Amino acid sequence: MGLNLFVSAATAAQRTPPPAGLFDAIQPVAEVLAACADALLEGVDLFEAQGLAPFVRAWPAWDAWHGEAVQVLEGDRTLLTGIARGIDEDGALCIEHAG
Repeated sequence: MGLNLFVSAATAAQRTPPPAGLFDAIQPVAEVLAACADALLEGVDLFEAQGLAPFVRAWPAWDAWHGEAVQVLEGDRTLLTGIARGIDEDGALCIEHAG
């Protein structure tokens, strides 16, 4: 998990849409980090109690890559190119591809 506290102008200019920086939007940052830590711990507790199933059900609402062209890379080598189709019940990435 990563949180953008600060985003430089150079980084923002390289990405579309540009990433948001929490430091400029929400203060104090310590409260944001505490809330994130609480949510992460709740997720860990849920995973320990129910496994991956609740996360698989929630995944489509958060899947920014669904329906997008993706590549599976190993170093500088492309192993697979296709369309992202979410995750399966084991959490494996599903990619629609030729063959």
